Amino acid sequence: MPGPAARIAADENLHMLFHRQLFADALRAFPDDAMAALADVLCDFRMPGTGIPGFRARAARVAAAGIYNLDVHHEHVVLPLLRALSVTTTPGLGPAGRQAQERIGLYEERLKAQATRTRALYARMNASTALPLSRERTGAVGMTNPLDQPALSANFVSLLTGHLRIPVPADQLSPTATLESLDIDSLALMELVVTC
Repeated sequence: MPGPAARIAADENLHMLFHRQLFADALRAFPDDAMAALADVLCDFRMPGTGIPGFRARAARVAAAGIYNLDVHHEHVVLPLLRALSVTTTPGLGPAGRQAQERIGLYEERLKAQATRTRALYARMNASTALPLSRERTGAVGMTNPLDQPALSANFVSLLTGHLRIPVPADQLSPTATLESLDIDSLALMELVVTC
């Protein structure tokens, strides 16, 4: 007799299959509307819990451990769904459906690229040596407060604009700039930290 976890997993799989088949039927009956709905859900999806304090840090640890990350999401959730629904070859689409289909294709390409970046980042993180435990977390010897500096170093600016390819206007590059004002996402921030 299977244990509770196996029964729950089997039940969840049946639940997914039921909803996937229901959506496949909707895609056949209402191709434009269903394709637009799928594009909205895929492109705007956020993990449940994103509003919980500390969620992003926990999610980053889960991702770094390889439990659930962009690779897993792309390879084991998005691609199988798109294949099972034959999204790229759905017949009978009008202009709105084709536009949604194209949006899904672009989303999948971006997700694949982000997954590749993340995989490379985690590989670099795992390959790098850890900082000595004796170093204080608040700063190393000889570091100064960045707000006391009149400008960012040329190396840091080069990392931002060259290595990370973040289009940042020169007038926004100052020690008081925020990640939000520079439009740096969490993946780019992790790359920046590992590179530094």
